[in-house]
Amino acid sequence: MALVIYHHPTPQFATGEHNLRQVATSIDDNPLLPLAGRLARVRADSGLNQAQFADRLGFPKRTYLGWERAETEPPIGLLRAMRREFGIDPDWLLSGPGDVPRLHVSGMDWERLQGLQEQIREHAYKIGLELSCRQLLDLARAVFEEEPGAEEKALAQMKRALKALSTGDL
Repeated sequence: MALVIYHHPTPQFATGEHNLRQVATSIDDNPLLPLAGRLARVRADSGLNQAQFADRLGFPKRTYLGWERAETEPPIGLLRAMRREFGIDPDWLLSGPGDVPRLHVSGMDWERLQGLQEQIREHAYKIGLELSCRQLLDLARAVFEEEPGAEEKALAQMKRALKALSTGDL
């Protein structure tokens, strides 16, 4: 498990001087770290330095640095700015999945989702599984929401899981 080291000044009245005390906190203890990592990834992909990136988003560099370092929580306006300036999907920024930035699209690719749902329905039928419409949609969405380029792998994994479910091997 990776550790993040935070330095906090010891109160002057306790020691008579300003010493630094190290406090180790696991990554799991800071819910801002995934968001900070995704911000840093988009910035790196954009080719901008921190000051340029912050300026383009309309925030002071010091404020942006706090977000990228997972020290402060960004405002909701950051989501709008990331979508406006870089085309980044706000849902991906908040919760992923994955490290590859997902672009915000104004329209849903219903044809692709329907195609995935049909592939899953055909596979389930072939192996003797009967799935409800809701189950089909949930499975298709799980594959649909994978990182770009990972759809084939996710679909293959889904088919293996369905096969295992049908044979009782799970």
